[in-house]
Amino acid sequence: MIKEPVLENLLKKERNIELGKNVKLIISFIRHGDKTEKGELSILGYEEAKKLGKNKPVPKNGIKIITSPFRRTKDTGDAEMEGLEERDDLNILNQRKRINLAPPDWKHFDIIAKNAKEAEKIGGQPAMQRYVLSEPLAQNDLEKWTSALAYMIDRYRRGSHKLKAGSEYEIQHVTHDIVIADFLRKAVIFKNEKGERTNYDFNKEEAINYLEGFNLIIKLDENGEEDIKILFRGQEVDVDEKKLSELVHKYKENPHSGRMTNQDYKEKA
Repeated sequence: MIKEPVLENLLKKERNIELGKNVKLIISFIRHGDKTEKGELSILGYEEAKKLGKNKPVPKNGIKIITSPFRRTKDTGDAEMEGLEERDDLNILNQRKRINLAPPDWKHFDIIAKNAKEAEKIGGQPAMQRYVLSEPLAQNDLEKWTSALAYMIDRYRRGSHKLKAGSEYEIQHVTHDIVIADFLRKAVIFKNEKGERTNYDFNKEEAINYLEGFNLIIKLDENGEEDIKILFRGQEVDVDEKKLSELVHKYKENPHSGRMTNQDYKEKA
């Protein structure tokens, strides 16, 4: 289960302080950096993540970085943190705690791993991503993973109303491409050129690239009313509130922690 009170160190507990008004909270999810054949962060991945930390816009009250338990995500977060720490114009919230937005156990791991490896050989990362997202044997595990992400968002959303009025923060999660893509296709509303609702088509769209992801932006106005948007590849899109609620409910009904150790499909396939 997700137990860690991530927003606890942001909340102002003093009495007579106005909370939950004119607040901006960015919840960002990015894929780890470029990896080696062994699934570890490459030198290029380290350099690019550090550069991201040096150059990314950071809200006025600070940023917190959290990673999944895998080494490549931890190292990506550490590299980005190095870049952030070289700057003197921002507040880095005090700890890099790990949270259990970890990949699932993959009930049919051997089959999925073998086929994913073959797909990547033929068509690279995009083909592997398309395979995993479409593999019937993977759907139950994907639902667990994505429901954990939805539950995490819901907790932050509720926590934003306890933030000091006028504050602006970002909480960034370094995670994996599949969970980002699965959330986009399940809980985000896209529209086609005619303005008609459509879904994220992982068979047509590019794969989630290294250090790419989305920002979920929560804004509370002077009355504490919410405005929630997702920014993905420069496009502002809406959250599917009904689907998000369903995913949150599924997590509450069946909480899980995911796989907490470094497990590389290339070595086990």
